[in-house]
Amino acid sequence: MILLALAIIGGGTATAAGGVKLLRVYALLRHGERELERIIHPNSIGRGGGDARRLREEGAQLAWVFFMLFAFTIALVTASLTLLGVPFEQALVLGIAALTTTGQLADYGASLPIAYEDLGPSVKLALGMAMIVGRLETLALLALILPARGVVRPGGRLIA
Repeated sequence: MILLALAIIGGGTATAAGGVKLLRVYALLRHGERELERIIHPNSIGRGGGDARRLREEGAQLAWVFFMLFAFTIALVTASLTLLGVPFEQALVLGIAALTTTGQLADYGASLPIAYEDLGPSVKLALGMAMIVGRLETLALLALILPARGVVRPGGRLIA
């Protein structure tokens, strides 16, 4: 389970590692920390200035959206592999391995190593498609597909 979680978290921001990426996890951590501070001291003022506030608010929201899309994709890939006849534990490990492009996870993530050569052609095709989806930057695709709302000020901030 630890290896599966580490594969989902992924590598650093400027790396080719798949997964959620460390910057998004950091943004969610900072947002959670601020929310806990607000529970303890409801009238407190956040520290760190505008950049920290933007990371806690806008960055955390985008990170949460990406994380939910990633979790939904894991569920979708796992369900499709299960429908193709792969047992659930193997389907979960193979789905996470494909989406995070960490193929070695199949050897170490399950109770018994999973051999790719024993999988059928339809399962390999589904895993190949999952690898392509895992390499795409989902938020960049959404930004291209969905129209922008609001007006951008000259300073680069979006006005809703």
